[in-house]
Amino acid sequence: MPAPFDALGTLARLEDGALSRQVDLGPDGGSSLHFALYDLLRREQVLAAGAAPPSPEAMAAHQKFNEELVKAGVVVGAGRLAPSAQGKRVRFDGKKRTLIDGPFAETKELVAGYWLWQVRSMDEALEWLKRAPYDGGIFEIREISMSEGV
Repeated sequence: MPAPFDALGTLARLEDGALSRQVDLGPDGGSSLHFALYDLLRREQVLAAGAAPPSPEAMAAHQKFNEELVKAGVVVGAGRLAPSAQGKRVRFDGKKRTLIDGPFAETKELVAGYWLWQVRSMDEALEWLKRAPYDGGIFEIREISMSEGV
């Protein structure tokens, strides 16, 4: 797997019209692979009062899975977001800007964390995610839209 998107790749249009990075595999320039970036968003879950944190076994399984992703060259970035109580939103309405302080009422729509993966396709991203050691929760996967000139 090549390094994360940087000067190694150039934009290429795939047969389905999507844009991806093309990475040369050899000095002859004749062989190449296409990779796309996918953002995996973990939805925030409201835990019941007094809910126990993840067990050491669950944390170890998650760490092992992350190490597999990194070793395979899939992970470009990852992070956990601060609670919505510490967040802000800006509502745009024409020229008017309205600041809204957290916490936000619609917690089912909040993102708690993310992974940024570089894989060949949505199918490959789904295959990796299905292996994740989670007992619950919702992840949303979206390809990062790239336009020419980016």
